Amino acid sequence: MVSCLQGLKALLTTLIISLPAFYNVGALLMLVFFMYSYVAVLLFGTIQPQAAITNHANFSNFGKKR
Repeated sequence: MVSCLQGLKALLTTLIISLPAFYNVGALLMLVFFMYSYVAVLLFGTIQPQAAITNHANFSNFGKKR
């Protein structure tokens, strides 16, 4: 029982030490998502509404207030 708790303590310590790295990975992912959305707006923002692209589901008003 005691050896199990020592292993759990080691895992939690490792998790706490690695938290700053998780923040860096999260920030990098958010930057990639932002760049992807920016490119999508540039490429698809001028497409006219059709069957799949309607007035409610489009890229032309991304980031604008309603």
